[in-house]
Amino acid sequence: MLRPILFTPGSSYPAISVTGRWCGLMCSYCRARYLRGMLDVEVLRRPGMHGEWVGVLVSGGFDRYGRLPVPGWLPGVLRELRRRGLIVSVHCLNPEGGCERLILEDAVDYVDLEVPVSRRHVELMGLGEGLPDAMEWLERMRVEYAPHLLIGLPGVDESEELTAVDRLTSYVFDVAVFIVFIPTKGTPLWCASAPGPGRVLRVLRYASDRLGAEIALGCMRPYALKRMLDPFLAAVGGLVDRLATPYRGLARVSSAYRVLQACCSIPSRFLTSVPRSRLGPRRAPSS
Repeated sequence: MLRPILFTPGSSYPAISVTGRWCGLMCSYCRARYLRGMLDVEVLRRPGMHGEWVGVLVSGGFDRYGRLPVPGWLPGVLRELRRRGLIVSVHCLNPEGGCERLILEDAVDYVDLEVPVSRRHVELMGLGEGLPDAMEWLERMRVEYAPHLLIGLPGVDESEELTAVDRLTSYVFDVAVFIVFIPTKGTPLWCASAPGPGRVLRVLRYASDRLGAEIALGCMRPYALKRMLDPFLAAVGGLVDRLATPYRGLARVSSAYRVLQACCSIPSRFLTSVPRSRLGPRRAPSS
């Protein structure tokens, strides 16, 4: 039985916000709340701050067209991090603008690509019209990427999530990441219900059967769901290949698993170079 690889990025693979706490989209299920847990981009210019890092995820708030703005000095700094052996990824929705610049200037190793599941998803994100086909563009540019699909968003049917998986079959990628809607305090969807474990398992199983890629369950998922599903997914094998920030109860049997200090979306070619870790993320340094 093949057990999933467990990923605990912690402070070894921090998320960096290039926009601080600003976001032009202000999605109905986020309202920029998750930017608060990221480090400010200026940390990349502080000497000695990234000596123990394995890699870095460049993220931040998008404008209303899904573009990520980046400061002019960022590509050069990221190229230097890559030269030193760090893995660099960028969170992308619309490749135009900042993401495109980082890619063209050879500043990233791969792209964490957010893929809207349905028209309703696009509406809840507050996106303007004309979002380009990012996967087609990335493949034309020969850039590695990991599509991210959200399960359980209110107003989106399970059938639409399965259809979104079907659309992915037209593209070639190493890892597909699935995340799960979290009712977040301070957002319009705070009182909505998170999806049940049955729905999550059905989507994951469908993706595992349909996609010729590794399946990862990403770090964004409700704690209650994590507590219910993670021990099952870690034990059965074959349903997911990667499990991010697993339930702490797995620490009792962590010696049975490979635990890596990185984001769960990294291409397979990096797996042998990422150090193993104890189960459970460490606190990221303050910015």
